Amino acid sequence: MVSCCRSVEGTPNPGDYPTRSITFFACHRPKRKLQLARRSAKKELVPASPTSGVPKTSQAALTSNPVMSPEDRFPSYPMIPTVHKGVPGAMRIRALVIMILLVSLAAGCSNSGDSKFERVEGLQPHSVDADLVFTNGGGSSTHSLGELEEIEMVRTEVYEPFVEARTTFEGPTVEAVVDHLGWGTDAEVQIVALNEYSYDIPISDLIEGDAVIATRENGGSIPLEEGGPARIIFPDWSSQGAIEDAWVWSVETIEVLNGPGD
Repeated sequence: MVSCCRSVEGTPNPGDYPTRSITFFACHRPKRKLQLARRSAKKELVPASPTSGVPKTSQAALTSNPVMSPEDRFPSYPMIPTVHKGVPGAMRIRALVIMILLVSLAAGCSNSGDSKFERVEGLQPHSVDADLVFTNGGGSSTHSLGELEEIEMVRTEVYEPFVEARTTFEGPTVEAVVDHLGWGTDAEVQIVALNEYSYDIPISDLIEGDAVIATRENGGSIPLEEGGPARIIFPDWSSQGAIEDAWVWSVETIEVLNGPGD
């Protein structure tokens, strides 16, 4: 027999075995004792506190019943959410920084005007003696290239669609010139070249398209054969830049055609 059992001499039921004695086995029941110990420990549980609502095990029950299981010693409590630390927190901070940078970039891109351009200062006076005439109704004004450059000077590198190359231009934006002249933005203007080519366009389209009256090209004056001495150009991001007819060369006159030009 196995060691957990012991033999006991005894007489069975006389009705079943009338003439002889037999040896029967009575086994120890350690599992049964463990169950009884757990049951007695549970009886000693302190009732739940009306304020906390969490059952507690008395100290006497814990010390008098060392065979209690972890489940008996520590009753089940509601699940407490885990607070993540370390890397997840760093990831949240990184995501917040990225979001702030994206919002700042979007705000910067939404601004119109010369904030998109590189501003230029301290240039030498223009060496070419040429004038542009601006006409509005019955009045007109003449500005030399030097006077236009005194209004504003910005620099931008664009794809020139006719020479099919990257070219750097400098000059005032149409928005700055219109504001200097005191013109409104609801009118339509006609841009006339030296060869009498003309192109009609609303002032608002020129301003929204960030048009520039270029007076310099790659750091120098613009040759006549390359559209000088002044020409209309558009930066790469402009929606008007795809219209080649709007790239007027050798501008001579800009005239308000209709609408409240002043």
